[in-house]
Amino acid sequence: MKARPGECYENAGQEFLRGEFVGRADARLVHGYPTLQRPPFARFGHAWVETVEATFPVGDGTTYEVRVCHDPSTGAVLPRELYYAIGRIDPALCSYYDHAQAMERALATAEWGAWNTPPPDAAFAPATKSPRRKRVRRAA
Repeated sequence: MKARPGECYENAGQEFLRGEFVGRADARLVHGYPTLQRPPFARFGHAWVETVEATFPVGDGTTYEVRVCHDPSTGAVLPRELYYAIGRIDPALCSYYDHAQAMERALATAEWGAWNTPPPDAAFAPATKSPRRKRVRRAA
């Protein structure tokens, strides 16, 4: 799939539900609000996919998961901690969807997103009915 700038919800949704992440129980579609790195330095709506790429045992009997963010709109594949630090992303403002939840939301709304409520300081929250947005189509 060729990513199209400005269509991150569709890019991430398509890749998540129809691309390389199908069947991966560890994958999550994420709708969140990074902060622009240039003026006006405001939050904006964005979508990406997160996966668990490795797990390591920790001394107390638990495991540490190495999570990776895949951004189909930019082609970036970065460790979650770095991706969130660069974008100054607050995980509390993110919505995480598994495959069933994402498919349910996409079909119920006939939109790729955003399905969450933007924070009050989001200057660039996604439009609800942008003319460039493509509707979700059921597979034939």
